[in-house]
Amino acid sequence: MRTPRAERKDVERDDLPTYPHDVFYMEAFSKVLTLNNEVEAELVDGVLTDRGIPHRMRSYHDSALDGLFQGQFGWGHVEAPERCHAEIVALVQEIQRQASAGSGE
Repeated sequence: MRTPRAERKDVERDDLPTYPHDVFYMEAFSKVLTLNNEVEAELVDGVLTDRGIPHRMRSYHDSALDGLFQGQFGWGHVEAPERCHAEIVALVQEIQRQASAGSGE
C-alpha cells in the first residue's frame, strides 16, 4: 500500500501524481463491470479520467493464448473503490446507450 502524499518524507510534493483525494492511495479497488471491447474500454477510461474518478482498467488479454479469453469473456473489466461503483455503472450505461442509438439499433 502506498503512503499518502502528506506523509511521504522521501519525495517532494510536486514529484507525486495528482489525484482528486489523498485517500485514493488507501482505498481497496474491486471489480465494477465487464467491458465488451477495446474501443469501449478506451472510451470509458477517458471519461473516468476526465472526471477524476479513480479506476483501473484490467484487460483479459493473454499473449500466450493470443487473446482467446477476450472473445469469450469480454475485453476486460473496470476496477474502482466501492464508493465509485454506482457512478461508473451509470456512466458506462449512458455510453452504451449512446453507442446503440448512434448505430441505429
